[in-house]
Amino acid sequence: FMQKRFSNGTFAFTDPIDCSPNDKNTSRACSLQSNNVVGFYESSSWEYSWFAPHDTAHLVDLMGGNATFVKRLNHFFDAGYYLAGNEPSFQ
Repeated sequence: FMQKRFSNGTFAFTDPIDCSPNDKNTSRACSLQSNNVVGFYESSSWEYSWFAPHDTAHLVDLMGGNATFVKRLNHFFDAGYYLAGNEPSFQ
């Protein structure tokens, strides 16, 4: 999954469910506010992890190949992580 990266090059772990349609924490800031610690804007790691329009073939490889990619994509839709009314899902 995509993760928030700090300026020193290290990464912070963010639960991919945070800020997704399945996130039950209504107090979590998921927009561009100073208290947004998730690292994603109006979306989740689940949605942003698919965004690589410049090299989709490499993204498929990074996710483990065709079969794993398709299985993960099906889960993304079946588990309700896709939100058609949210711009990041349009990617």
